[in-house]
Amino acid sequence: RVRARLDNWGQEAVLEIAAKQELIGDQRSWRLMHLGDTGRAEFVWFTNGTAASGISAQSTVPLPTWPGQRLALRVTLDVNNGSGGHTVTFYTADTIAGPWAQLGAPVTGAGTTSIYNSTSPLDVGNVQGMALGVPVGRYYAMQLRNGIGGTIVADVDFTARTVGDTSFADSAGRTWSVMGDAQITNRQTRFHGEISEWPVRWG
Repeated sequence: RVRARLDNWGQEAVLEIAAKQELIGDQRSWRLMHLGDTGRAEFVWFTNGTAASGISAQSTVPLPTWPGQRLALRVTLDVNNGSGGHTVTFYTADTIAGPWAQLGAPVTGAGTTSIYNSTSPLDVGNVQGMALGVPVGRYYAMQLRNGIGGTIVADVDFTARTVGDTSFADSAGRTWSVMGDAQITNRQTRFHGEISEWPVRWG
């Protein structure tokens, strides 16, 4: 579950949202992305950590987003749906706590599956090692569970942090570090641009 307000929703061919994957050493678990050409969310998971073991599913309808839109996105993977297959379901909400509205139809695939338990870090925002579209905007919260509605294993509320924090623990005891150009801030930008010339008037 991720809640964000991104200025480049739909502006990138593939927009990174969150991931737990290390490309070097075959330590891939999963990644969540937004596809600019269709507007759909895509979830990719790996069964043994290698690129070849990746399985993907896309939402059947686009995300209801536009640049600057604030949205919570949730994806669940039922590794064994009881019918010899697996099912991925996407949801949206206003907050990370819901209530959640199902986004399109569930995506069902043949065969049961699993997610590789990699040693890679959990990235929110710019995913390290990937050369895809970098999200521009704000992340408010992220939550990861072990199973659908299962035990919380990561639960961070960025809005509860002190401005300028660079390292902190979430409610699940996970330590987070601010990387690259990211920052904990309460800055509210109302305009960013250029005015090449002001009109001249004499009063």
